[in-house]
Amino acid sequence: MPYKQTLVIVIILLFLSALAVAYRFLPNSSLQTNSQPVDYTNRIHTNLYRDAQATWDAQLKSESLDSSSRLRLTWNKPEETYNHFLITVTAADYDAPWTRTESGEHDRVSLDLSELLLDTDFIFVVQACLNLDCTEWLIADQEAGNRTEKEIWSVVGIYTTYPQGKLIPYTFDLTETIRREEWESDMTPRLDIEWPTKLIFPADAKQTLGILENFKDDKTSKQHLIIEQTLNGKKIVYGATLKNP
Repeated sequence: MPYKQTLVIVIILLFLSALAVAYRFLPNSSLQTNSQPVDYTNRIHTNLYRDAQATWDAQLKSESLDSSSRLRLTWNKPEETYNHFLITVTAADYDAPWTRTESGEHDRVSLDLSELLLDTDFIFVVQACLNLDCTEWLIADQEAGNRTEKEIWSVVGIYTTYPQGKLIPYTFDLTETIRREEWESDMTPRLDIEWPTKLIFPADAKQTLGILENFKDDKTSKQHLIIEQTLNGKKIVYGATLKNP
Protein backbone atom coordinates (compact mmCIF):
# COMPACT_ATOMS: atom_id res chain seq x y z
CA MET A 1 0.00 0.00 0.00
CA PRO A 2 2.73 2.54 0.88
CA TYR A 3 4.37 1.69 -2.47
CA LYS A 4 1.18 2.63 -4.40
CA GLN A 5 0.82 5.90 -2.47
CA THR A 6 4.42 6.76 -3.20
CA LEU A 7 3.93 5.98 -6.89
CA VAL A 8 0.85 8.22 -7.04
CA ILE A 9 2.73 11.08 -5.37
CA VAL A 10 5.65 10.68 -7.80
CA ILE A 11 3.28 10.73 -10.80
CA ILE A 12 1.56 13.87 -9.49
CA LEU A 13 4.92 15.62 -8.94
CA LEU A 14 6.10 14.66 -12.43
CA PHE A 15 2.86 16.03 -13.92
CA LEU A 16 3.21 19.32 -12.05
CA SER A 17 6.85 19.62 -13.13
CA ALA A 18 5.87 19.06 -16.75
CA LEU A 19 3.24 21.81 -16.50
CA ALA A 20 5.79 24.21 -15.03
CA VAL A 21 8.27 23.52 -17.82
CA ALA A 22 5.59 23.91 -20.49
CA TYR A 23 4.43 27.23 -19.01
CA ARG A 24 8.01 28.51 -18.92
CA PHE A 25 8.47 27.90 -22.63
CA LEU A 26 5.10 29.23 -23.77
CA PRO A 27 5.33 31.97 -26.48
CA ASN A 28 5.87 35.37 -24.94
CA SER A 29 2.59 36.72 -26.35
CA SER A 30 0.58 34.40 -24.12
CA LEU A 31 2.19 36.03 -21.10
CA GLN A 32 0.97 39.46 -22.24
CA THR A 33 -2.68 38.47 -22.29
CA ASN A 34 -4.75 40.50 -19.91
CA SER A 35 -7.30 38.44 -18.02
CA GLN A 36 -9.58 41.45 -18.20
CA PRO A 37 -10.84 42.44 -21.67
CA VAL A 38 -9.55 45.75 -23.01
CA ASP A 39 -12.09 48.58 -22.74
CA TYR A 40 -12.97 49.68 -26.27
CA THR A 41 -15.85 52.04 -25.50
CA ASN A 42 -15.58 55.55 -26.94
CA ARG A 43 -12.68 54.51 -29.19
CA ILE A 44 -12.36 55.38 -32.85
CA HIS A 45 -10.36 52.19 -33.52
CA THR A 46 -12.87 49.91 -31.82
CA ASN A 47 -11.77 46.64 -33.40
CA LEU A 48 -8.11 47.15 -32.55
CA TYR A 49 -8.92 47.74 -28.87
CA ARG A 50 -11.47 44.95 -28.64
CA ASP A 51 -9.07 42.33 -30.03
CA ALA A 52 -5.93 43.53 -28.20
CA GLN A 53 -4.21 41.39 -25.57
CA ALA A 54 -3.66 44.34 -23.23
CA THR A 55 -2.80 48.05 -23.16
CA TRP A 56 0.40 49.85 -22.17
CA ASP A 57 1.21 53.39 -21.08
CA ALA A 58 2.39 54.61 -24.46
CA GLN A 59 2.23 58.36 -23.72
CA LEU A 60 1.00 58.73 -27.31
CA LYS A 61 1.23 62.31 -28.60
CA SER A 62 0.88 64.10 -31.92
CA GLU A 63 2.78 67.27 -32.88
CA SER A 64 2.00 69.80 -35.59
CA LEU A 65 4.71 70.50 -38.17
CA ASP A 66 3.42 73.80 -39.63
CA SER A 67 2.16 71.79 -42.54
CA SER A 68 -1.12 71.17 -44.33
CA SER A 69 -0.23 67.53 -45.02
CA ARG A 70 2.15 66.29 -42.27
CA LEU A 71 1.88 65.45 -38.56
CA ARG A 72 4.34 63.82 -36.13
CA LEU A 73 3.45 60.99 -33.76
CA THR A 74 5.56 59.98 -30.71
CA TRP A 75 5.17 57.18 -28.17
CA ASN A 76 6.96 55.14 -25.49
CA LYS A 77 7.93 51.49 -25.83
CA PRO A 78 6.14 48.86 -23.74
CA GLU A 79 8.09 46.99 -21.06
CA GLU A 80 6.86 43.68 -22.47
CA THR A 81 8.71 41.91 -25.27
CA TYR A 82 7.33 42.78 -28.70
CA ASN A 83 8.26 42.43 -32.37
CA HIS A 84 7.41 45.74 -34.10
CA PHE A 85 4.85 48.55 -34.17
CA LEU A 86 1.85 49.30 -36.34
CA ILE A 87 0.54 52.87 -36.54
CA THR A 88 -3.02 53.50 -37.69
CA VAL A 89 -4.34 56.95 -38.60
CA THR A 90 -8.00 57.68 -39.30
CA ALA A 91 -9.64 60.90 -40.52
CA ALA A 92 -12.28 61.79 -37.96
CA ASP A 93 -14.23 64.41 -39.90
CA TYR A 94 -13.87 63.39 -43.54
CA ASP A 95 -16.99 62.75 -45.61
CA ALA A 96 -15.82 59.32 -46.79
CA PRO A 97 -14.00 56.71 -44.64
CA TRP A 98 -10.24 57.38 -44.71
CA THR A 99 -7.70 55.31 -42.80
CA ARG A 100 -4.07 54.32 -43.25
CA THR A 101 -1.67 51.95 -41.49
CA GLU A 102 2.11 52.39 -41.30
CA SER A 103 4.67 49.87 -40.04
CA GLY A 104 7.30 50.90 -37.51
CA GLU A 105 10.43 48.87 -36.73
CA HIS A 106 11.17 47.62 -33.22
CA ASP A 107 13.16 50.62 -31.94
CA ARG A 108 11.07 53.36 -33.53
CA VAL A 109 9.36 55.76 -31.11
CA SER A 110 8.22 58.47 -33.56
CA LEU A 111 6.86 58.78 -37.07
CA ASP A 112 6.27 61.74 -39.41
CA LEU A 113 3.10 61.03 -41.37
CA SER A 114 2.94 62.76 -44.75
CA GLU A 115 0.43 63.16 -47.59
CA LEU A 116 -2.43 63.57 -45.14
CA LEU A 117 -5.69 65.32 -46.00
CA LEU A 118 -5.48 69.05 -45.39
CA ASP A 119 -7.53 70.87 -42.73
CA THR A 120 -8.70 67.57 -41.24
CA ASP A 121 -8.92 66.03 -37.76
CA PHE A 122 -7.02 62.76 -37.37
CA ILE A 123 -7.06 60.08 -34.66
CA PHE A 124 -3.96 57.93 -34.14
CA VAL A 125 -3.28 54.66 -32.35
CA VAL A 126 -0.19 52.44 -32.03
CA GLN A 127 -0.04 48.65 -31.67
CA ALA A 128 2.97 46.75 -30.34
CA CYS A 129 2.84 43.49 -32.29
CA LEU A 130 3.74 40.40 -30.28
CA ASN A 131 4.64 38.36 -33.34
CA LEU A 132 5.79 38.95 -36.91
CA ASP A 133 2.31 38.65 -38.41
CA CYS A 134 0.76 40.82 -35.68
CA THR A 135 -1.99 38.34 -34.95
CA GLU A 136 -1.67 39.36 -31.29
CA TRP A 137 -0.79 42.80 -30.01
CA LEU A 138 -0.69 45.29 -27.18
CA ILE A 139 -2.31 48.66 -27.83
CA ALA A 140 -1.64 52.19 -26.57
CA ASP A 141 -3.84 52.95 -23.58
CA GLN A 142 -5.11 56.13 -25.24
CA GLU A 143 -5.62 57.32 -28.80
CA ALA A 144 -4.13 60.66 -29.86
CA GLY A 145 -5.62 63.37 -32.05
CA ASN A 146 -4.44 66.33 -34.08
CA ARG A 147 -5.43 68.44 -37.07
CA THR A 148 -3.63 69.39 -40.25
CA GLU A 149 -3.64 73.05 -41.29
CA LYS A 150 -5.41 74.74 -44.15
CA GLU A 151 -3.21 75.33 -47.15
CA ILE A 152 -1.75 78.85 -46.95
CA TRP A 153 -0.92 80.34 -50.33
CA SER A 154 1.19 83.48 -50.51
CA VAL A 155 0.51 85.72 -53.49
CA VAL A 156 3.81 86.63 -55.18
CA GLY A 157 2.80 88.55 -58.26
CA ILE A 158 0.35 89.41 -61.01
CA TYR A 159 0.19 88.13 -64.60
CA THR A 160 0.35 90.75 -67.35
CA THR A 161 -1.84 88.45 -69.44
CA TYR A 162 -2.76 84.82 -68.90
CA PRO A 163 -1.61 82.26 -69.83
CA GLN A 164 1.02 83.72 -72.14
CA GLY A 165 2.00 86.69 -70.00
CA LYS A 166 4.78 86.96 -67.41
CA LEU A 167 4.31 86.88 -63.64
CA ILE A 168 5.67 90.15 -62.29
CA PRO A 169 5.98 91.50 -58.71
CA TYR A 170 3.66 94.38 -57.93
CA THR A 171 2.62 96.99 -55.36
CA PHE A 172 -0.74 98.59 -54.74
CA ASP A 173 -1.53 101.71 -52.82
CA LEU A 174 -5.25 102.30 -52.43
CA THR A 175 -6.92 104.01 -49.52
CA GLU A 176 -9.19 101.43 -47.88
CA THR A 177 -8.98 97.75 -47.06
CA ILE A 178 -11.34 94.79 -47.20
CA ARG A 179 -11.01 91.80 -44.86
CA ARG A 180 -10.79 88.28 -46.23
CA GLU A 181 -13.97 87.17 -44.48
CA GLU A 182 -15.92 89.83 -46.38
CA TRP A 183 -15.00 88.36 -49.74
CA GLU A 184 -17.57 86.78 -51.97
CA SER A 185 -15.47 83.74 -52.79
CA ASP A 186 -16.07 80.44 -54.56
CA MET A 187 -12.74 79.04 -53.33
CA THR A 188 -12.72 75.99 -51.08
CA PRO A 189 -12.74 76.90 -47.36
CA ARG A 190 -9.75 74.57 -46.92
CA LEU A 191 -7.50 77.22 -48.48
CA ASP A 192 -6.21 80.53 -47.10
CA ILE A 193 -4.76 83.21 -49.38
CA GLU A 194 -2.16 85.60 -47.97
CA TRP A 195 -2.02 88.92 -49.79
CA PRO A 196 0.97 91.28 -49.51
CA THR A 197 0.49 94.05 -46.96
CA LYS A 198 0.49 96.63 -49.73
CA LEU A 199 -2.37 94.92 -51.55
CA ILE A 200 -5.46 96.91 -50.54
CA PHE A 201 -8.99 96.77 -51.94
CA PRO A 202 -11.73 99.41 -51.74
CA ALA A 203 -14.17 98.77 -48.88
CA ASP A 204 -17.13 98.43 -51.26
CA ALA A 205 -15.35 96.06 -53.66
CA LYS A 206 -17.34 93.11 -55.00
CA GLN A 207 -15.07 90.20 -55.84
CA THR A 208 -14.95 86.48 -56.47
CA LEU A 209 -11.93 84.19 -56.59
CA GLY A 210 -11.37 81.02 -58.61
CA ILE A 211 -8.51 78.59 -59.12
CA LEU A 212 -7.22 78.32 -62.68
CA GLU A 213 -4.24 76.02 -62.07
CA ASN A 214 -2.49 74.14 -59.26
CA PHE A 215 0.90 72.71 -60.27
CA LYS A 216 4.43 71.95 -59.06
CA ASP A 217 7.33 73.89 -60.51
CA ASP A 218 9.94 71.36 -61.65
CA LYS A 219 12.78 73.87 -61.26
CA THR A 220 12.03 75.08 -57.73
CA SER A 221 9.94 72.08 -56.50
CA LYS A 222 7.45 74.62 -55.14
CA GLN A 223 3.70 74.22 -55.48
CA HIS A 224 2.06 77.06 -57.42
CA LEU A 225 -1.50 78.29 -57.60
CA ILE A 226 -2.97 80.50 -60.33
CA ILE A 227 -5.85 82.57 -58.96
CA GLU A 228 -8.38 84.49 -61.03
CA GLN A 229 -9.95 87.41 -59.23
CA THR A 230 -12.98 89.30 -60.50
CA LEU A 231 -12.96 92.70 -58.79
CA ASN A 232 -15.87 94.99 -59.62
CA GLY A 233 -16.22 93.21 -62.96
CA LYS A 234 -12.53 93.38 -63.86
CA LYS A 235 -10.53 90.12 -64.01
CA ILE A 236 -6.99 89.93 -62.62
CA VAL A 237 -4.82 86.80 -62.48
CA TYR A 238 -2.34 86.25 -59.63
CA GLY A 239 0.39 83.70 -58.91
CA ALA A 240 0.83 82.24 -55.42
CA THR A 241 3.15 79.70 -53.76
CA LEU A 242 2.28 77.19 -51.02
CA LYS A 243 3.82 78.18 -47.67
CA ASN A 244 2.96 75.03 -45.66
CA PRO A 245 3.16 71.95 -47.89
